[in-house]
Amino acid sequence: MMNSFNSNRFWMALKSHLQDSRKALLSNFLIMTCYLLALQLFFIFYFASHNQYDYLLEVTVTYSAATFIFVIVYGASYIMGPRKPERRAAFLGLQATALEKYIIRYVYVTVILALGFMLAFAFADLLRMLFIGIIDGDFTCGLPVLIKELVSPNEQSFDIMLLIFELGAFFFGHSIFVLGGTLFPRYQFLLTSLCFCAFIALLTVLPINSFIDQVDKSGTVTGYVALVIFYLLAAFNYWYAYIRFRNQSHTL
Repeated sequence: MMNSFNSNRFWMALKSHLQDSRKALLSNFLIMTCYLLALQLFFIFYFASHNQYDYLLEVTVTYSAATFIFVIVYGASYIMGPRKPERRAAFLGLQATALEKYIIRYVYVTVILALGFMLAFAFADLLRMLFIGIIDGDFTCGLPVLIKELVSPNEQSFDIMLLIFELGAFFFGHSIFVLGGTLFPRYQFLLTSLCFCAFIALLTVLPINSFIDQVDKSGTVTGYVALVIFYLLAAFNYWYAYIRFRNQSHTL
């Protein structure tokens, strides 16, 4: 029963969880909007003397894209459920299996959070356009620039393989924070970040480069090997996170 999935029950439980979380969603939306608007206004005044508005927009969007990644991985570390007692009780009371609750939380901390950030950016960008438009008559929109930055930041033209690779790297990192959220009862994001940094530091001292040189003789093999490894590790992390989520579901 804990591993079963019923689509009707899932959608009803997801709807109920979103209704119970509407105040938190609104609060997070307002915080992100204020932050993104403040970030844009800061760079506007900081670079005002240079008269380089296009460059200013690129810098702002770059920082916004970095904030987007931070928000998503930070949210992933809270996969286990709300911390406030009333929201926690409401989540515990959902008529759903452990698998359905896990997917509900994954959707909440990933899809809903990403959509909320994009809406917050669009709203902050609109306010920034109105502010600059009244002053300079420039109503340049930053949302297309942000989407390009997130999808293909280093290429002049769209590259599907690059996008697939970047998604693999993203889901690998995201899965680590989802798993960390199930491993640590407190300070999930901080402890997971420390473990991730330690892992990266370990890679720098291991003879990885010599191994890569042996694998990649033509300059193409390593990328495909890394791509497969990224997706396999991400799948394993998500699966193991679900196992821990299921085992701890009675204490959520």
